[in-house]
Amino acid sequence: MRLLGWLAATGMLLGMCVGLVRGASLGPEYLSLAMLKGMALGASLAVILGGFEQIVLRRFWRRLSFGRAILVRTALYAPLATGVYVAVSAAFSPWVPWTLQRAMILPSLGIAVAGLFAASAVLGLTRLLGPRVLRNLFSGRYHRPFEEERIFLFLDLVGSTTIAERIGHLRYHSFLRDFIEDIEDPLLEHGGDVYQYVGDEVVVTWPLADARSNGRCLACHFAIVDAIGQARSRYEGAYGATPAFHTGIHCGRVVAGEI
Repeated sequence: MRLLGWLAATGMLLGMCVGLVRGASLGPEYLSLAMLKGMALGASLAVILGGFEQIVLRRFWRRLSFGRAILVRTALYAPLATGVYVAVSAAFSPWVPWTLQRAMILPSLGIAVAGLFAASAVLGLTRLLGPRVLRNLFSGRYHRPFEEERIFLFLDLVGSTTIAERIGHLRYHSFLRDFIEDIEDPLLEHGGDVYQYVGDEVVVTWPLADARSNGRCLACHFAIVDAIGQARSRYEGAYGATPAFHTGIHCGRVVAGEI
């Protein structure tokens, strides 16, 4: 839900910008309507496609390479974007004549496809690293190192060597990939940033803040326990084993910066 909210807000903002440009070309009497239409279109695309991504196809993308997943997303979502655009345009037809809207179909779809391509790349990186890490990377927050206080959660799989020897190293890699995929949603929902993957260990971090925010690391641990528990039958059927793990939590002052 956190990711969908972020997508909806981003879609509204981008849609408003596109609507502003389009409204300025149509004339001042259509400016506010064009902005409202752009916001409605952007939010609708973000929520519908984001929900489709999260609910229907979330596990499918892991089977594709990063670049191929971007291309498949773009090709798959372009027809959906076309349908959403036609529906929103029809809803605004009483106030904005269809003759004016028709001229913007191809440019709008071109913008939508380009936006989908970019959003697919960002979404893939967001799921891999977390939204805060990506935002900090683009903003240059850690371009120069500085000290800050952070919470760290160290999650380490138990019995990895035994499982790998029993099911084989290639199947163990799939086992580990499924585990990482299953903990993505709890990490995103509780605002955790993946600091690094080290073999079968995941290191997650949060800024040290107030008591309520600091409790997210504990809530995240129990959410991961629940997520793996719900997937137990799938793991047993595919690998004959369910991931077991230890977690450790610590906090303190660290030097943060890009290397």
